[in-house]
Parts: sequence; structure tokens; C-alpha cells
Amino acid sequence: MIKPKIMHAKFYLMFFLILTLGLYIGFNIKLYKDAEEIRQQTQQRTEELAQIELTNAIDAAIAISRSKIKEMALWEEVQQQLNEPSYYFFWHDERLKESQYWEKYYDQLELYNKDRKPLHAIHHSDEHMNALPNEVPSADKNTFFLNQQGHLDLVMFEPIYNSTTQKLEGYIGLTLDFLPLILQNYQFTYLDKSSIQIAKTHNIVTVEMDQIESQMIFEPVKNPVNDYLWTLIQNFINQVIIFGILLAGLFTIFFKLSTLNPLNSLVNYLTQLKNNPSSIIPPENKRFCFLEFEELKNSLSGYNQQLINAQVEIEAQRETALCQSRIDALSNILNRRAFDTRLDTIFLHYHEAQHPVGFILFDCDFFKAINDTYGHEIGDSVIRITASTFRNALPESVEIYRIGGDEFACIVEHQDLAGVLDIANLCFNAIRNYDFNHIGIREKIAYSVGISFIDSHNSEDLALMHKQADIALYKSKRSLHQKVQVFQKDDEHAGKTLTSNEHITAIVESLHSGKNIRMHLQPVYGIHNQIDYFESLIRIQFDNKLIHPVEIFDVVNHRHLETELDKQVINQILHYLDAGKIQANTGVSINISASTLLNEDLMPLFAPLEAHLTHQKITIEIIEDTLISHLELATQKLSALREKGFKIALDDFGSGYSSIRYLAHMPVDIIKFDMSLTHALLQDKKTHQIIMTTAQMITHAGYQLVLEGIETDAHLTAAKAAGATHFQGYLLGRPQDPYSA
Repeated sequence: MIKPKIMHAKFYLMFFLILTLGLYIGFNIKLYKDAEEIRQQTQQRTEELAQIELTNAIDAAIAISRSKIKEMALWEEVQQQLNEPSYYFFWHDERLKESQYWEKYYDQLELYNKDRKPLHAIHHSDEHMNALPNEVPSADKNTFFLNQQGHLDLVMFEPIYNSTTQKLEGYIGLTLDFLPLILQNYQFTYLDKSSIQIAKTHNIVTVEMDQIESQMIFEPVKNPVNDYLWTLIQNFINQVIIFGILLAGLFTIFFKLSTLNPLNSLVNYLTQLKNNPSSIIPPENKRFCFLEFEELKNSLSGYNQQLINAQVEIEAQRETALCQSRIDALSNILNRRAFDTRLDTIFLHYHEAQHPVGFILFDCDFFKAINDTYGHEIGDSVIRITASTFRNALPESVEIYRIGGDEFACIVEHQDLAGVLDIANLCFNAIRNYDFNHIGIREKIAYSVGISFIDSHNSEDLALMHKQADIALYKSKRSLHQKVQVFQKDDEHAGKTLTSNEHITAIVESLHSGKNIRMHLQPVYGIHNQIDYFESLIRIQFDNKLIHPVEIFDVVNHRHLETELDKQVINQILHYLDAGKIQANTGVSINISASTLLNEDLMPLFAPLEAHLTHQKITIEIIEDTLISHLELATQKLSALREKGFKIALDDFGSGYSSIRYLAHMPVDIIKFDMSLTHALLQDKKTHQIIMTTAQMITHAGYQLVLEGIETDAHLTAAKAAGATHFQGYLLGRPQDPYSA
């Protein structure tokens, strides 16, 4: 019987070690390939998601751009340019780029007539020579891209229809830098934002909409967790192979218990984290033999916790930022964004359950003068006090909004007109009775209130609610006593100048540039039938016609251009004086507003006129409510002008406060009776006697007295009987342009 050959233990050990090592190496090779496959799958999926993100961003950006060009096509000023392109270059180069419709990534915008030709010849810049064509393409080709040597432009065209007749008026063409639009407005999770580039071309290439993605080069984001884990796995496999060579016999068994199982557990844990990125997932309640695996498990769990906490914190910060974006930083009340949101909500749901809606506008009169006189810090204090006073006076159900500058608004729902008026008067009385002395303001601060009201009887005016309240506010600002006004249908004509008058552009441009201003001079006669001086009256020429002063002052008051008006009037009078257009040894009077009187630059403004005081009488006319409202400060300003040699006239006496007790404190030389007092001299005896007594008291006090509105011989006779020292009116002389006289 042959006995089997007995091998040395070292051969069995070597065989076992070789077998174990071979199996172990093979196992590690498989593990490495599995990990590599997971990494490649992860990378491939990231690339797919990045491509989807880019596609969605491109589609959204095109949709937003189309929406914006449609909004611009509905813009009233765009239609005005098509109808009257005289100011097209000014509108195109200045007004357009300062408007809310212009975005910083826009490259070029042009208007085309209904024949698809540009309103004016298009001058291409060197940078984008062929951005907009000289003819609007057909409707199926009105949106495309241009790749200009790596610069991608989106080119869009939109028809413009008349808002009333819906007839085609023309087209609007727009090019915009497409890459900054995407980078500025979209956040990416899987796509590396900094890697997006446009494929460079040697010349200009037109790219169709479905080919745009082929022009964009990008990289997916790098995943530090995957890279970190992949590095750990590689290092680990290298280490275990080295140890396996030394301890092959025991490593096979030990590897399964101490290494393979922990790795599988971590991979499963990573898969769970990947599949549930917004959930906190605790690891399995197992302890690993190796501390490194335990730390890795804890690190992954901690990273998961920190990631979720970061997401929660980001969401909380987003909510905080959203809340803060609705609060005005200065007044700590709701701002214009919150106001617009609330108004949009009312418009959206009003048709479901119509209910009364009141809209209240508050505005501080002469706020610019307060800022100029006391400084912006005091002006800011006025804004804060106004906001807190309104908020405390309002019911809890009504919010107060600061919608810009010194303008505040309330939206009152489910109240009849009487209730809305009560709320407006509560706020008005609260701020009117507030004592601003503690912040250094010595004059009474005046406020105006405009109200519009919508119910089932006039619900079609819902979209006009803000405009109607603005008209009512404008009406209250023009009134000296009725400072809370409710919009009435009869007031609509008062808003035409503010909204649709074609003269607005000409008036505003003239007040800023001084062009087309034609000062007319009306003589003021003395008691001996001689011309003592001339009153200067502003006119603006437009299309060879003069714009009526009522229109000029409507625009000036609504847009707060009083100071600009006064500066242009003073410049024109200085020009007339220098040119000798005002008769020698007479003089001229200049009306100035409260804003100009209280401005810190008042003295430098009148300084150029001082050279003419030696041979001309120059009179500054102020309306009496300006003096009474700002008596102390106005007195200081006017006293300084009197010291220089200027005369001061109190204009329109009798149209406002008519408080005789103020005259002793007013630094004036001349009192001008409003034409209503002049004409009242011919009314009943009681009225006649009151005016006569007032006139005599004024002249006996040493003032010169001018009666305006002398239109008939009877007016002149009555004015002389009243003791007037000067006379003015159409009977004696109409306002005339000295250059055409």
C-alpha cells in the first residue's frame, strides 16, 4: 500500500498563503472595479443633470427675455416714439437706458416702423457690428442667436400694436448678451457656473434655437465627497494589499470581518445619503474594528447633519432676507415691494368677491425744502416720525406703506367711503398735530392726502385706483385748506396734464436745459401813470406755439420742479437785463417758490443780479403761505436779500391766509392784492368797505400796494379810490415778449 506523500508544513503554508493572497488580490481587484464603476456612474449622472440644468436655464432665459420685450412693446413711450420720433435719439440714448425696462446685459435696442424698417439708421458698434439687421425678419425667424467669435447674442423681435385699436404700429428689436443673463439669474447645482463658455468662431455665425446648446461648453461640478471617498478607498486597498502580502493567511478571514463588511456598510450608507439628500439618516448601530472606519462613519454622519443644518439655515436666511426686502430700512414699515405685492393680490382676487377698497396717499408738502434747509438727517427724522405717527393712528387691520421719498400709502378693505375718510382723517390729524420742534423744525409741516375708492358701482376703475388717488393728492396739494381730498369723476381732467399731455416732455426738457423758454413782461404802473417795473411771467414755446402757464405749473407742481423753474427764470431775466431788454430806470419782479426761498443756495442764485440793482429795481415776489408756513427761516432769507438792495413783494394777498397780524413780522416792501380782491371792490358795500379799510391800513403802515386784475376802467377807478400805489392788469398792458415788442 502506497502512502500519500507528506508535504512539509511550509509547502502547505505557502500554498495556503499563495491561494489566500491570490483570492485576496482577486477580491480587491473586484472591489476596486466596483468602486470605480460607482464613481463613473456618479460622474455620468452629474454630467446628465448638469446638461438638464443648462437646458432649463436656456429655456427660462429665452422665456424671460421674450416676456420683457413684450412688456417693452406695451410701454407707452415706445408707442409714442413710433408716432412721434422727433426725440428718438434722446429717448434711445438717455431715457430708455435710465428706465426700468433696460437691463444691464442688453446690448442694442431699435424700433422699426410697420414697413419693418428702422426709425433711424442703425449705427453698429465695432464690438457688435451685425447685431440688429436693417429689416425685421419674418415671424418664423424673429428669434435667433449670433455667435460672434465666442460672444453669444440673443436677437429677438416683437410686433408693437396700438393699445386702443390693436393695429400694428411697428416692431421692436433687441439684442442681449445671453451668457451674462444666464450667469446672473440662475443658480446651478450640478453645473460648474464658472466653466460655461461659448464656442469661438472665426466669423459671425447665426445659430438656430434648437442648436444653441451645441455652442456652449461647460463642466459639471466636482464632488469633493466622492473624490474624498475615492481617495480613501484607493489608499485603503493599497494598504491592505501590502499587509495581505505579509499576513495572507489570516488576512482573508480577517478582511471579511474587519474590512469588507464595514466598506459595504459605508457604501450602503453613502447610497442612502445620495438618494435622500434632504434627510438626516443615522448610520447603522454597528461598531467597526478599525477606528478609521468608525471615524469615517461618524464623519459622514456629521457631514450629513451639517449639510442639513446648512440647508435649514440657508432657508431661514432666505426667509429673513425676504422679510427684510419688504421692510423700508429708514422708516421700519412696509416698503414699495410689499405695497405692489399687496396691490397685485387685490387685483388678482377682486373678481372672486368684490368688496369696497379704499386707497389713501399721504405726501409731505415742501419736503425737499426741509431737506435742503435742515439737512438730510432731519429729513430722515421727519420720515421716521411720519411713519410711526401713521402706524399708531391706523387700526390694526390697516398697514402703512412707504412707497417712495415722502409718500406713504394705505389700502383699506371692507370699509365704505365714510370709513376710509375717517381713517384718512385720523392719520392726517395725528401728523398735523405732531410737534416737530424737538427735532429742530420751527415751522409747521403740511401734509396732503388723496383718496380713491372702489366698490361694486365703479369696480371697472380698479386698475386706475392709484392714478385716481394721485390726482386727488395733487388737488389737495393745490388747496390751502382742503388737505384731504377724495377723487371725483370731475377731477379726471386735472390729471390729463400729469399723464397724457404731449407738452410734458417739452416742459421738463426746457426746465432742465433752458431751451425754448420765452419770458413775457407785464407792466406795473405807478400812481402817476408811469411804468414802475415789469412782472416776469414764464412761457415755453412748443411747435411755434406757447404752452399755457397752467400746464407748465401743473407739471412743475406734480414733478417737484419748482427750484429748476426758478433757476431758469432768474437766468432768463439776467439775460434780458444784460441785453437791455428791460426799460432803463424801471425794474422787474421775479416770482420764486418756497423750495427756492428755503434752499441753502438762495444767495448765490441771486448774486449775478446784484450788478443791476444800481439802475434797476428788482423785486422778489413770494406768496403769503410760504412766509407764514416758514416765517422764521423765510424772514432770515428775505432780510438778507433786502440788505443787498432787493425789494420784497407779498404776492396774491387775499387768496390764502390773509392774516393781517403777520404783516408786522414779514420783511416785505410791497403788498399785492389778488385780483379777486380787486374785483370784489365792485361788489356789495360790506365787502367793498372791508377791502377799502384793509388797503388803507396797509398803505398807512408804509407798504406799497399793488392791485392786480385791472381789466376795466371801473376796476382802475375803484383801485385808485382804495389808495393803491401801483396797478396791474390787461387794461394797462398785457404780458409781452420783449424780443417781439
